[in-house]
Amino acid sequence: MILEDEAKKFFPSYITHRDRALFEAGVKIGAIYHQFIGTPIPKEERGVKLLEAAIEESVKTQPWVKDVKINIKPSGKKSIYGYDEISKINFTVSLTIKYGNAEVEAGLEYNRELEYPLFYIKKIQIF
Repeated sequence: MILEDEAKKFFPSYITHRDRALFEAGVKIGAIYHQFIGTPIPKEERGVKLLEAAIEESVKTQPWVKDVKINIKPSGKKSIYGYDEISKINFTVSLTIKYGNAEVEAGLEYNRELEYPLFYIKKIQIF
């Protein structure tokens, strides 16, 4: 489905479909990261899968999102007083944005070398 971009007039005319796809990917990954870090993780695997699916469905409602995959890896800690939560270390995102003739695959994954949750571009295609 091709969406009409009503906001296009607010961007400079030299912005390409590639530029806009990259911009949208960054905005969406940043929103996912900052919205869900700290969310409690259910103790059972079924609950984790439901949480991943809920985040994916939420992101898919946004314009230009072709696909999104969320992966949460609970620490496995068992305590009646505490709970696990989504953190920069146990949360990965794979996202595909399609804008005009450009498609961008982007991701979010904790990089142990950098000790940082890295947002990155996996692939760019122009059709």
